[in-house]
Amino acid sequence: MSDILTAITGFLAWFKSYKRWLALLICCVVLLFLPSAWLRQASLLEIATKYRPWIAVGALGSAAILLSDLIEGSRKWIFDRYERWRVHRVSVDYLQNLTAVEKAALKSYISNDTETRNFPMGDGVSSGLVAKGLIYRSSSLGNTVAGFAHNIQPWVRHYLLKNPTLLEGAEKARPLSR
Repeated sequence: MSDILTAITGFLAWFKSYKRWLALLICCVVLLFLPSAWLRQASLLEIATKYRPWIAVGALGSAAILLSDLIEGSRKWIFDRYERWRVHRVSVDYLQNLTAVEKAALKSYISNDTETRNFPMGDGVSSGLVAKGLIYRSSSLGNTVAGFAHNIQPWVRHYLLKNPTLLEGAEKARPLSR
């Protein structure tokens, strides 16, 4: 009994590829819709006539599986595009509502014409910009003196170059008084 189940499982695993379902659909459609004269010449008329209901079931089943794969792939693509658009829209909103200290941190990338800048290890401004997805820590190697390297996201750099007014009013971070 386990040999039969193993054989069935192996046979079904073979059909995981959409290419095989497409091949099955094409074969079934050919057997169902090719003219009888052509099927007779290929010695397939007897098979096509005798097993016509099963061939139709194979065609419908494979078409249904291919259609469901297409719908699922389209759904994933649409939701991925939507999610990327949503994240970008939120990030642009972050850029348009920066604090003066965040503006100063981003302005140094633009004014120095660089994509990398070091921030101290405990810098809250850089951590906030990382959390917002505007910059990212580009190296895990750093030290307490020089800090850690952070890169600006390429699209953020381009956006700020096109919209330099977003960085107006930038100021240096001031230590908090206790």
